[in-house]
Amino acid sequence: MLREMIASHRFAPGAKLQVIAHSHGGNVALAASHLGLTHEIDCLITLNKPQMDAEIYQPCENIRDFYNISTEGWDWIQYGGSDTRGNYKFDPYAINKLIDTSSSKLKKHAALVWDDQIRNMWWQWFLNK
Repeated sequence: MLREMIASHRFAPGAKLQVIAHSHGGNVALAASHLGLTHEIDCLITLNKPQMDAEIYQPCENIRDFYNISTEGWDWIQYGGSDTRGNYKFDPYAINKLIDTSSSKLKKHAALVWDDQIRNMWWQWFLNK
């Protein structure tokens, strides 16, 4: 569906495509890069993406920049969705960043998206990188 949505969008000349995806949505975006995207993804940001080792979940050459942001500490959802039980927050193809979400009242897996203070924290890191 992501591939089809990108294919049906009318991009202005020189327009960039930036994708922010949470949880398994990050793996969906990576898989879409293998399915013949009609427009390059200039920047992919994944938030608490479960690490998957299959080749379909590795970025294709049509993803220019790839950032993988996860919460510090244990995240049962991210861990449970990963097929790698080692460093399940680290993607070897991305620039990886861990964010401290201990100040949030939300569960770790949701805090990167739904807590304004936490979201601003990783967003500022990204903008200043």
